[in-house]
Amino acid sequence: MAREQFRPRGWANYETWWASVWINTDDDTHGECLDRARQSTAALRDYFTDRQLGLLFDEGASFARDAIKEALGRVDWHEVQVALLGGLGTRGPGAR
Repeated sequence: MAREQFRPRGWANYETWWASVWINTDDDTHGECLDRARQSTAALRDYFTDRQLGLLFDEGASFARDAIKEALGRVDWHEVQVALLGGLGTRGPGAR
């Protein structure tokens, strides 16, 4: 199955699901992401993206950095925000 067709448990796409899984299972990230989600979707997106890129790469261009930025650009951050604030965790928006 192509990744474009992979919609785990009702999430918009693989990247959205994986970002939510990571946020909800990484203690160092979860609390700060929850605080940012309470501020705005953009605050959550910017914090998570900057944190991940900062942990992995020094400043400067590289193929890997650009690939990760591209993947993070596919995340539906509003969906992740709603899940964080609504307590849906990694189950996804369509779960009961």
